[in-house]
Amino acid sequence: TFPAIRSMSTGGRREVRPVRSECRLAPVREYNGEEVKAIRKTANMTQTTLAEFLGVSKKAVEAWESGRNMPSGPACRLLSMIAIDPTLPERLQPAE
Repeated sequence: TFPAIRSMSTGGRREVRPVRSECRLAPVREYNGEEVKAIRKTANMTQTTLAEFLGVSKKAVEAWESGRNMPSGPACRLLSMIAIDPTLPERLQPAE
């Protein structure tokens, strides 16, 4: 769960109280090589830029796409986010 903060006005003064709320995420799914490549191409990324975005080596992306290895954990979560919104990597780039 991720706590949220709610500001409440009580008797002329403001109090900040924690409010319990939950952020539910879908389970992380696994991606095969064809899916990784399709996600990368939909996001208009090279293997190098995808690797930099995911924090892995270009060799790792090459291995995923060729089917020698599979992405796991945080890489799969980020791939699922890119699959939902292919503009995500571009939007998260720092302003120059």
